[in-house]
Amino acid sequence: MLKRILVVDDHVAVREGIVRLLSSEFSDATIVAVADEAAVLSAASAEPFDVVVLDLSLPGRGGLDLIRQLKDIAPQCALLVYTVHSEDQFGVRSFRCGADGYLTKDRPAEELLDAVRCLASGRRYITSRMADRLAEHVASPSGLAPHESLSDREFEVLACLAGGATPTEIANQLNLSIKTISTYRARLLEKLSLHSTGDLIRYAIEKGVSRQK
Repeated sequence: MLKRILVVDDHVAVREGIVRLLSSEFSDATIVAVADEAAVLSAASAEPFDVVVLDLSLPGRGGLDLIRQLKDIAPQCALLVYTVHSEDQFGVRSFRCGADGYLTKDRPAEELLDAVRCLASGRRYITSRMADRLAEHVASPSGLAPHESLSDREFEVLACLAGGATPTEIANQLNLSIKTISTYRARLLEKLSLHSTGDLIRYAIEKGVSRQK
């Protein structure tokens, strides 16, 4: 039986909408809603949850790092990433970090309920598109685009650049120093065989890579 659900989203309207939807379907479950990284880590440390519904784009480091932290704190909890980012952008990386399901926010509300039911039953929630992406990574890793081989942090910096963020803004978003962001930028240029920040932005846009709300 699904007893406790943790909803994590920094947009009030979205968070409240998810809670209302889940409450209507899982009336016997206790649903806790939080808005930021510190609150979700505190909640997960204090009480056991059956399912966490997690937005990737939270203030602070958030994202992939937060998936790892949550699974370290509460490995028994099933974690559903619920995000604006397509499967092509963060899907495979989310599963590698420990996510148990991945669903984009443009899907019908019923799919969110299906995903939560699936995770609550002990299974992973993988859409057909996500299954294809995972298969591609297993079957032909050598044929993947250059950015697929980036580290998770390098990928997030690239996505932030594509979203129009300045180095200072990226440092604030990811809770890193500007010097560290500069180091990541240099690595990106080398690994992608590019020459400027403009080249990085164009590459990321062409490949559909972005970090947005």
